[in-house]
Amino acid sequence: MTAEQLKASILQMAIEGKLVPQLDDEPAVDIEAVEPEEVPFAIPEKWKWVHLKDIANINGGFAFKSTEYTKNGIRVVRISDFNEYGFINNKIVRYPFSNSLSQFLLEEKNILLCMTGGTVGKSLFVENLEEQMVVNQRVATIKPSKVMPEYVYVVIRAPLTQNIIQQSKNSTNDNISMETIKHFLIPLPPAKEQKRILTRLNEILPLIEEYGKAHSALKNVEQALPDQLRASLLQEAIEGKLVPQLDDEPAVDMAGEEPDEVPFAIPEKWRWMKLGDCAEINPKVSADDDSDVSFVPMPLLQAGYGNSIDTSNKRKWKEMKKGFTKFCDGDVVLAKITPCFENRKSAIVSNAINGIGAGTTELHVFRCKNSLLPEFLLMFFKSAYLIQYGVDHFKGTAGQQRIGTTDLKICPIPLPPLAEQRRIVARLEELLPHVDAIAGLR
Repeated sequence: MTAEQLKASILQMAIEGKLVPQLDDEPAVDIEAVEPEEVPFAIPEKWKWVHLKDIANINGGFAFKSTEYTKNGIRVVRISDFNEYGFINNKIVRYPFSNSLSQFLLEEKNILLCMTGGTVGKSLFVENLEEQMVVNQRVATIKPSKVMPEYVYVVIRAPLTQNIIQQSKNSTNDNISMETIKHFLIPLPPAKEQKRILTRLNEILPLIEEYGKAHSALKNVEQALPDQLRASLLQEAIEGKLVPQLDDEPAVDMAGEEPDEVPFAIPEKWRWMKLGDCAEINPKVSADDDSDVSFVPMPLLQAGYGNSIDTSNKRKWKEMKKGFTKFCDGDVVLAKITPCFENRKSAIVSNAINGIGAGTTELHVFRCKNSLLPEFLLMFFKSAYLIQYGVDHFKGTAGQQRIGTTDLKICPIPLPPLAEQRRIVARLEELLPHVDAIAGLR
């Protein structure tokens, strides 16, 4: 149950007489009013059903013209100028005051209610006023008498009234009429019980607010958890912590210079390499002009931690051989531009038409050498380490930043023995679906 649902339930209990006990020595409600013919639920014996107009004055606002608002004068309250927590002060408008506006003046202990728009039914209890204000025509002002204004505000926020608002509003314009507001049903307790209800709510509602914050924080953790787990698994994989090292496995033996600086320690039989020594970057591809090939625009390369690229779109090679990035089955493609790069748009090309494809120029293409598996390279591209490396080496203006070929060629990559690469990939293929299942439970 969310905090809002819990709050609604508590408010409904309060107006049904279920929040505090009834006291035998408390007199019954004594207010002259014609009781409604139909009521939605039973209330305690000493309570009484009334209409809002029986216990409050309800006024509409003044029909201001927005073109006549000024920087000086009395403050005007519109539906955008408040929420249940108070007034919103970032876009204050004003209007020259005259006696004709006196009937629209707001007072302390009044209740504001939105009558129209997407927030119809939004309300505010005006505890204090730091300056004089008037309301415009889209806001109703409820001025309770004979009862505690705070209790009326409880009824306004409870599901009883909010449901009436939703059922009564005009489906075209999201409006509720003044007549509807005047006939809101009010389950009215004796005066002393009103005070006891408010005292109890003042104890409970702050706890619900705290519950709401905790619930929101938990949701944020739950939403972040799958990505954090994936990132953690990939980091363990590239640090040599995901599968055991085997004594009979030979060390990496591959030509190439080791990077001058490396970001973390790796197992003894692994080797730090420069990416350009492990894979050919943006290799050449050729085909006959009339050959059918795959065409892959950026939307067909899936973001995230999976390996998905749609190679079903067909084009002629002569249409693709200029102005596009070329690749073959088995190549690994990586988006070079923000935000596609950070969103992990990368995949191993497979099932390309005639084994060849071309696509957006915002891709880098990698053809692995014998000591590097495409599956391991793809896993490396999905890692937080590689993403951060790319971001740190972006070039270009905001919104058009890219990771360039030169920086990728010298990017340090931790290279395990080939057999261990296979075991790492197999282990990730076993574990990542479990993380996906956790994400699906959210």
